[in-house]
Amino acid sequence: MRNFLILAFLIFNATSFYNAHAVEIKGNAKEVVLSAVEQPPYVGQNLPSNGYAGQVAIEAFKRIGYTVKIEFFPLARANQMAATGQVDGQLAIYSNKASENTFLLSDPFPGGHLVLLKKIGSKITNTAGESDISTLLKSLSSYRIGAVNRVTISPEFDHADFLKKYTVNNDIENLDMLMVDQLDLAVMDKLTAGDLMAEQRPQYIRQLEVFSSLATNSFHVGFSRTSAQSKKLKEDFDRGLKMLDADGSLARIMYVHGLSMHLPSVKGKTKLTIGTLNVSSMLILQKLSVQYQKKHPDISFDWRILDEKILRLRQLTDLAVSDGQYDIMTIGAYETPIWAKNNWILPLKNLSPQYDLEDVIKPVRNMLSFQENLYGLPFYAESSMTFYRKDLVANAGLTMPEAPTYDDIKKIAAAIHAPDKQIYGICLRGDPGWGANMALITTMVNSAGGRWFDENWDPMIDTPEWKLALQTYKDLLTQYGPPNPEEQDYAKNLTLFQGGHCGIWIDATVFAGALLDAKQSKVAAKVGFTRTPVFSTANGSQWLWTWALAIPTSSKAPAEALKFIEWATSKEYIELVAKREGWLNVPPGTRASTYKDPRYRAVASFADVVFKAINEANPNNASLKPRPYIGIQFVEIPEFVSIGDNIGYLASSVLAQKISVDTALKIGQKNTTVQMRKSHIIH
Repeated sequence: MRNFLILAFLIFNATSFYNAHAVEIKGNAKEVVLSAVEQPPYVGQNLPSNGYAGQVAIEAFKRIGYTVKIEFFPLARANQMAATGQVDGQLAIYSNKASENTFLLSDPFPGGHLVLLKKIGSKITNTAGESDISTLLKSLSSYRIGAVNRVTISPEFDHADFLKKYTVNNDIENLDMLMVDQLDLAVMDKLTAGDLMAEQRPQYIRQLEVFSSLATNSFHVGFSRTSAQSKKLKEDFDRGLKMLDADGSLARIMYVHGLSMHLPSVKGKTKLTIGTLNVSSMLILQKLSVQYQKKHPDISFDWRILDEKILRLRQLTDLAVSDGQYDIMTIGAYETPIWAKNNWILPLKNLSPQYDLEDVIKPVRNMLSFQENLYGLPFYAESSMTFYRKDLVANAGLTMPEAPTYDDIKKIAAAIHAPDKQIYGICLRGDPGWGANMALITTMVNSAGGRWFDENWDPMIDTPEWKLALQTYKDLLTQYGPPNPEEQDYAKNLTLFQGGHCGIWIDATVFAGALLDAKQSKVAAKVGFTRTPVFSTANGSQWLWTWALAIPTSSKAPAEALKFIEWATSKEYIELVAKREGWLNVPPGTRASTYKDPRYRAVASFADVVFKAINEANPNNASLKPRPYIGIQFVEIPEFVSIGDNIGYLASSVLAQKISVDTALKIGQKNTTVQMRKSHIIH
């Protein structure tokens, strides 16, 4: 129970990182400029809050009345900028003689875990173990070991002149040289290696493993010794850091970035480590799991409840470096067939008769199958639909069509847009990512007659169909959307709509219940539902998705994990949620029996629209032209995470009016071609 309360504190006390009584923030905050190097998940230009270390710096300085600007450079340049006082300091550096001579180092905060990586199948063996690093390193004297220039590893490694050390410029180069056998071992941070593979080298996933741990190092902020204000900045940062640590904010920052400590096993119990989403339905599952434990007192849970993007990265990182942390993973329709094909997850056989697999809606069941074997049990499923304010549309003298076009949507959005009243004509996902803004944009491309690739896997991004979709997307949001549309994710849009600030919202069917729940939504009685808009074809205009519970092959308790995920996706669990939380909060989209149940239909006026959308969505026929891939809002290849994220960031830059639509498509075409060639899919 204590562990549950600790986890609940970390998850739910997220609105403020500081005690309002601890420090008074001045109106004119002072700015601190820090240089940094890309080191995901700790520091990164495209990471939330610039990554874990970035958020620590921002929040620690905020306590003392500063604002922080983080600028990214190559390693040598970042170091030189800070050392010479062109910026105030360098973020997330390690302590060593060189850094101590160059900088005033802040107090330490938790840093990375440096390991030696090798290829799976390599004949290199560790006979020394990890307790005696010096002996281990001596045993490796004949092997080629890559390490990034200017990065401190550990005193033992740094002074081991007998090793064959190969200096590389960055972590990607280290991975590439290891994979083509120019190196035998590579020194890298374990999570950084996994994140880079997930986002930039997906073809390397599950081909590397940790050979040995080398060091766990703390991070510091290094302040320039050439600056007169460095001593004060160091003292102020250290003071803010102590505040973060004292009130639990440092632990929470680590948690939301997926870096928290593991809960210890309870003696006599089987611990199931579960990676899942920080969404209401999963939080309900966590809360109600105590009912499962009453019947299975030999089971304990370690919940890792994370933002969707962080969860995907942490789970992929676990697979990429063969770490084996999870017993149950929450994965989607995109991951399931790819992971099944690669034997990363287990087939789910011998389900109990009462599970009633035939009751699971067929398109959902199909998404979670590979070669006629089931690999995930659906927790909830969704298509996409159009939500709109019936009152606003009627007051404008208009009617929402049953099958609207994007021209219809644009006309209605223009008519109801009233930013002076904080009512925006339309809200759409603007935050970048293949599962974020690209989920919608890809359905728009499909409906415009476009596709990601032609029959030969050549990218088809710089095309008229893509231009129509992206230009329409930009026009809708920049003319009739909320301010800073590139920052809007589904959670922010949900909040806006529930608060009465959105006229139209095109997004996942799963949000229908939250919009109709009067306890959550101010406009519950005013919400209308219809299908997603189209351009020239309905093919691929509605996405199809499911979040499912799967068991990785590395699970230490697969039998116990299967029993739990069967319960969590069963009719029994749906009845339990309905009893405790109400029928509007049951996991939607998975079981036909839910949509036939009169108790559900009595409160869910959207039931027929959702059930029809899920059954009509066809991942095998989602475009007008032939294509070699499966998927509606994604492409069922490992490279799509990297490709989709890249185009997502370009689309977000279009919304921010940093680049034009034409420029985004040209860059996207080029980058996608490069990735497909690296993966040897095209030549």
